Amino acid sequence: MVDLETRATGERQRPRAAADRTPAGADEPRSPRVRGRSWRLLLLLAGALAFLFPFYYMVVGSLQTHTDSGLSGVLPHPGNLTFANYRNINQAIDLGRSLLNSGIFTGGVILGTLVFGSMAGYALAQLQFRGKNLLFNTMLLVQIVPFQLLTIPLYVLIARDYGLSDSYLA
Repeated sequence: MVDLETRATGERQRPRAAADRTPAGADEPRSPRVRGRSWRLLLLLAGALAFLFPFYYMVVGSLQTHTDSGLSGVLPHPGNLTFANYRNINQAIDLGRSLLNSGIFTGGVILGTLVFGSMAGYALAQLQFRGKNLLFNTMLLVQIVPFQLLTIPLYVLIARDYGLSDSYLA
């Protein structure tokens, strides 16, 4: 059996004699490396639980008949859980129409990004013109701004100024 140190260093060591070996059930002191690995594992596990907790809380909250947003809502009473909320949402929203709208919007965004991104990339890579670096830096600056910051102003512009709310053209 190859020792881990032998594998890491590439040097062969003489096998230990049977008297040198400790029995399998004997308590050996843990090396600092093993202890450090255990603490890292516990820290990662705690981080994973902290990041997964909001998803658990969201699912539990969606299943409650009477919403309990306090600490007692973390472990709800079994009598307070139901799937009726999902049935009500399914009846209130036309899922097929929503998926079609999302598909049209997503397809338009992808098509527009491919067409205009390819044209801009070609122009910046191949053509020489005054202000090329300024235009490139401006395009990078625009990409830094997250789209979520622009959604409300865009909605106000489309709905109020252009009057295109609830239409495919919007």
